[in-house]
Amino acid sequence: MDALTNPHRPIALIAEIKAKSPSAGQIREHLDPAEIARQYELAQADCLSVLTDGPHFGGSKENLLKARAACSLPVLRKDFIVDDYQVLESRAMGADAILLIVAALPEIELVRLHGLARSMGMAVLVEAHTDEEVEAALRIGASLIGINNRDLSTFHVDLAVSERLVPRIGALALAISESGFQTHQDVIRAAGAGAKGVLIGSAFCSSPDVRSKVIEVMGA
Repeated sequence: MDALTNPHRPIALIAEIKAKSPSAGQIREHLDPAEIARQYELAQADCLSVLTDGPHFGGSKENLLKARAACSLPVLRKDFIVDDYQVLESRAMGADAILLIVAALPEIELVRLHGLARSMGMAVLVEAHTDEEVEAALRIGASLIGINNRDLSTFHVDLAVSERLVPRIGALALAISESGFQTHQDVIRAAGAGAKGVLIGSAFCSSPDVRSKVIEVMGA
């Protein structure tokens, strides 16, 4: 997405809207996706990420629609996308991008769904956590690769994952570091590893003053 290649800050920000997570539990009571989207735009986020998975993250399709209508930022639909219908649905909902998780899909399906989304004009954030998953993302020609610092099997978070894997991507794709960001120093670590963007949600959505928290963590 153009918004990530021409960010407001030295490193791009994908700001996430979510109510809860399996690792943190409830993050924000009475989530208002429209208001948070507006606060993110005022804080100069470059892109929104909206969780639409209900059982694990307290998200919904309605949250994406409300966030989409409340601001002009491009929107990433974050969900466990595994079939054509979800890709088509994402486009119909107004998503500008979708998430595909390498660990959740056989490579043949990853290739097919990636191609389908791209043919519909959507960007695809292909998420990886291991060397093998990064190689798979590069093999399918992903231009946007997210390095998840969280091990989904243990929920352990380590920013060293990005420090190890982002350099493997180099100039072959745009690398986004995901999960575990709490301070500006964390963002500096990701940038130092070569990440072109960060995806942050919990630190922002758990704050009573979302806009101020974005500015604090991003350093401006």
